[in-house]
Amino acid sequence: MISFSIRSKSDGKIIGVASLVDINLDHERAELAYMIGSSFRRKGYATEAANMIIDYGFNNLNLSRIYAFHLGHNSSSGALLRKLGFKHEGCMINHIKKDGVFMSSEIFGILKDNK
Repeated sequence: MISFSIRSKSDGKIIGVASLVDINLDHERAELAYMIGSSFRRKGYATEAANMIIDYGFNNLNLSRIYAFHLGHNSSSGALLRKLGFKHEGCMINHIKKDGVFMSSEIFGILKDNK
């Protein structure tokens, strides 16, 4: 796993994290994961951080593919992934169990050649 902290431009406080997890160099792929504090969402932080870590994965780790998941009800994450150039690849029914309830996950992917 490779993680970078996301800092507020105004005061430098850590407001989130962007990571590449489940890195598999044999298959040249990794999963993108990110989290931004709720009061800092919709300000461009996630877009900027995700773009930087995607570039890092493709250019420094020589990945061919990066993928990401989001819970089915989280349309904001889907919109962000589309904005970053990811393509929707499918839905994994009842993939996550959260608070005792099964939820579906949407999977997105981007290829180095398509970035």
